[in-house]
Amino acid sequence: MRKKTASAWVDMKRIIMIIILDVFLLSVPVGYSEAEEGRALKYTVFPSIYYLSDGTSVYDSGYVTSMPVSINRYAAMSFQVYYRAPAAAIVYDEDMNVLDVLEGYDYGELISYALPEDAYFLRVPIVLEQQDSFSIKGYHHLTPELAEQKAHRTAILKDDELPLEVIIHDGGMAKIFRTIGVVGDSLSSGAMTYNIAGEESKQKNVNMYEYSWIQYMARYCGSTAYNFSVSGMGTDTFFGSSYYDQLTDGEHLCQAYFIALGHNDYNRSVPIGTEADMDVEHWENNADTFIGNYAKIISTIKSVQPTAKIFPILMKKEKRYREYNDAIRYVASQFDNTYLLEMDIYAVERQDWEDTLGHGNTMGYLNYSYQISSYVDWIIRHHPEEFKYVQFIGTEYEINLGLR
Repeated sequence: MRKKTASAWVDMKRIIMIIILDVFLLSVPVGYSEAEEGRALKYTVFPSIYYLSDGTSVYDSGYVTSMPVSINRYAAMSFQVYYRAPAAAIVYDEDMNVLDVLEGYDYGELISYALPEDAYFLRVPIVLEQQDSFSIKGYHHLTPELAEQKAHRTAILKDDELPLEVIIHDGGMAKIFRTIGVVGDSLSSGAMTYNIAGEESKQKNVNMYEYSWIQYMARYCGSTAYNFSVSGMGTDTFFGSSYYDQLTDGEHLCQAYFIALGHNDYNRSVPIGTEADMDVEHWENNADTFIGNYAKIISTIKSVQPTAKIFPILMKKEKRYREYNDAIRYVASQFDNTYLLEMDIYAVERQDWEDTLGHGNTMGYLNYSYQISSYVDWIIRHHPEEFKYVQFIGTEYEINLGLR
């Protein structure tokens, strides 16, 4: 077990004070933007031990969150965190009692750690403005029987489980959807990047849909997937494209739709717009802005499949996408049957082995599919009443049941 030293940057008195604060604020919902207020899906963030180089806490800055990681399956682990300032991590038992504090590790230092017997969670502080990346590896697995038992308890019985705290690999409750579709860009079309042999400076992209995350998800869920995505797609180019025609032709209807757009809108500096740019009742009048077009996509889906479940996917943690992510949060809040997948808060950044020349590779897209389906599974398990009629979406029974 890693030992604390006298030269640690946080003395014991400070740790005790933080732990007291941790207990006091344990159930306080914390957001990082006003746009999140009033969202249907709440989340809870625990205060982190994190200080700037002058010793002052940055908790009150509004940019501190905490990444929860289930470590109950492991007897030992290692992790690395890349920060621009010192950090500390907290090890909890199943009831969120503090078992240990790992403090003062350096930028990129590989921490090897033998877990206490009752260790259940590791919380690593994340400062959104400063964090670069985070990686964790568990090893010395517990017996398969105990691991399965603990995973089941975490996934089903814990009221305070957060999205992506448990990653599943078989789709879980996402299997209830027999047809799924995604409106997205290259990260949804399975785009692969490669260099032309002998011309290292020239790269080419190819859309390989069979390797897209939604096709992986469809295969292990036993569902049919339709991909309304292509490299370069943005909210400003979807309308008028062949993918819009396919989505609205009546032959590719889905019970669940994912929307994974925003990267290219940012790259092309598409104006975000304001709340006034969308008209839910008369969406043909929406302005040609990111907000206006994103809302129009949701309205278009509802026009062809009124009671479908819609899952807007937020872009991962990069600071540059924050305004676009907050715009998506607002748009999603204006529609029913719409559930955010807040990858910017809960998902870890893509690791080097998942990337090839800036795009995902087949391992990366498979891993991303596990994150998406695990998030959907979490939503369904925490809101089962809202999904009990999924089997009737798009059938004549919807009207008989008064669903529309």
